[in-house]
Amino acid sequence: MGVIGRLEMGKNLERTIEDMEVGETAYITPWSLYFDSDKTPYLNLRSVIRESSSETHKLKIKKTGDGLSDYQIDIRHIDHKWTKSADPLGNSVDSSKIVQLYYEDESEKEQAEEINESRIPYNQKKYPATWEMRKELNVALSNENYEYAAKLRDQINKSPEPLALK
Repeated sequence: MGVIGRLEMGKNLERTIEDMEVGETAYITPWSLYFDSDKTPYLNLRSVIRESSSETHKLKIKKTGDGLSDYQIDIRHIDHKWTKSADPLGNSVDSSKIVQLYYEDESEKEQAEEINESRIPYNQKKYPATWEMRKELNVALSNENYEYAAKLRDQINKSPEPLALK
């Protein structure tokens, strides 16, 4: 005896948070998100996602990057009460699929941008043609990869948005 047929994603196999593509938006259950005793959020990447909101899948999630914790979840407009847990990983079958998230609000974003502006500014609205190279330049400088940083600097300075010398 055995299984007849195949599992196909989206047909007879549920998609989960870890299956999301960068830029994709979906809906998850509120209990996919945990908080520890310090109110630090944790996300279960094995939680099932839905393309549209439902009675249970009402928490909107967006994958914002390729990193394990690159997700944006807005809890401000949802009618749900979470409890704090001393151990958010609990008795999870696979705790490697639980990732810590960070709080994000407009004032925190602005503060982060100001800090970044003090290095090499890479605001996407301000520098639409070179913001990714500028961001990469900061990483190269942080990692003390000066040879690569110099190449990036030269590329940026040849663009219509050169680095401003102060």
